[in-house]
Amino acid sequence: MTTTFFQRVEALCRERNMNISDLGPAAGIGVGTIPDWRKGAKPRMATLIKVAAYFNVPVAYLTGDTNDPIDYANLDTSGFNRTTYEHILKKCKGSVEQANREYLEFEQAQAQDALSDPNRLAIYQNNGGTVGVQGHAHAPVKIINGTEYALSEQESELLRVFADLSLIEQSKVLVYAAELRDKNGGS
Repeated sequence: MTTTFFQRVEALCRERNMNISDLGPAAGIGVGTIPDWRKGAKPRMATLIKVAAYFNVPVAYLTGDTNDPIDYANLDTSGFNRTTYEHILKKCKGSVEQANREYLEFEQAQAQDALSDPNRLAIYQNNGGTVGVQGHAHAPVKIINGTEYALSEQESELLRVFADLSLIEQSKVLVYAAELRDKNGGS
């Protein structure tokens, strides 16, 4: 009988395109213990900590005590807006874990607001062929949204770079773009 721990470790290995047998040497744990996990054996706390650190997830996620795989206590905050983050940290009375969670929720809400702006072109949506992107990476791209708009070379490059970013990085870009738009007074 496999445990939540083993299922989650197995899934984390799959996400990283690695074999679970490669986890031992990579995380600095004995490979002999991994087959026992499949049978339901529970790892020692020291092993749990090593596995959690390797995957950058909280121990509570591995044990099934939470379904949130983000290790808020050890999150890299170097890319956060310092002013906003410090305000949230103060509001959270210095709790880094809570501040990190609230900051990410704030950025997600900002990104959703930016995406729901009716003045923004719907680039990645497809509504029966009337909204979408036409073209490919090295050719002019046309956006059809009731009117036709040809993207400049810089706009096409921006879309290419944007598509390569993580969801959090995309959120940051959208928030920054919305701030720039608002600062310049318009649409």
